[in-house]
Amino acid sequence: MSRFKFVIITVFIMFVLIACGSTQPDLAPGTYVTDITLDEVPERFGPPWAPERYSGSAYLVGRFELTFDETDKVVWTKNGREITAGEYSVISNMLEFGFDALCNSEDIQSGSYEWSIDGDVVTFVRIEDDCEGRAIGLTLKPWLKQ
Repeated sequence: MSRFKFVIITVFIMFVLIACGSTQPDLAPGTYVTDITLDEVPERFGPPWAPERYSGSAYLVGRFELTFDETDKVVWTKNGREITAGEYSVISNMLEFGFDALCNSEDIQSGSYEWSIDGDVVTFVRIEDDCEGRAIGLTLKPWLKQ
């Protein structure tokens, strides 16, 4: 085998080993925050000047925190007050919410999201979730890891 082929094969093997050995940052456990303003609330809640926008979107405005713990529990807070707690699981880049007191009904049992991390910034993309408040809150803008 020529020296050139040996170098090429060695470099290729190194790239494969590095790619296989690199791990994606973990989503949990940790606390993540985002701030949502009235101007960021989707238009379907009414135009910015309409009174119904204020009443219908009030629950979406404020500082939100998500805390994922080591026991698969998640706690949601808004402006420092707990609004709900539930269960979650993470497999690779998929986040699945299970029981959640705020989003639990006969029609809503769980929610699935794809997540990605870039430094301390976490982004969620809804895969399937009928809990509209949770879906809007998670996907409206990125979250910052604390």
